[in-house]
Amino acid sequence: MTKPITIISKSRNSNAFHKLLCDAISARGDDPNEFNPFITLVSSRFELYKEAQAHIEADGLILAQTGDKRQIRKLENPAINIADKAYRAIFEGLKELGLTPKSKAALQLENAEAKQKRDELIKAIHSKPEIGEDDL
Repeated sequence: MTKPITIISKSRNSNAFHKLLCDAISARGDDPNEFNPFITLVSSRFELYKEAQAHIEADGLILAQTGDKRQIRKLENPAINIADKAYRAIFEGLKELGLTPKSKAALQLENAEAKQKRDELIKAIHSKPEIGEDDL
């Protein structure tokens, strides 16, 4: 297995997440380079999520804004929506890569089914054909 190729420049957070994803895919027995563009995109979403979280921690959930008549309006921090969208994108990416419990189980079921079909094919190849009345 070769070292994963970097497609776009990444930050410390996305580098760490990229490495975790590559390690998880390698542990499954797959080559991370096959998924590298997708892993890179999911990692960049992780960086976006962490940045939005930092803004939420610094500014709070609610922002106060002074209106044109000097009234104070309270608004939801826009970073909440950014963090939420990034989180959903990360989770969808993890599902696509088979790294959530449900998607991992689905991959294992598919692999078990494929193995069963392959075993049936091999058994049919190695067994003697039965000659019945219809075959004569």
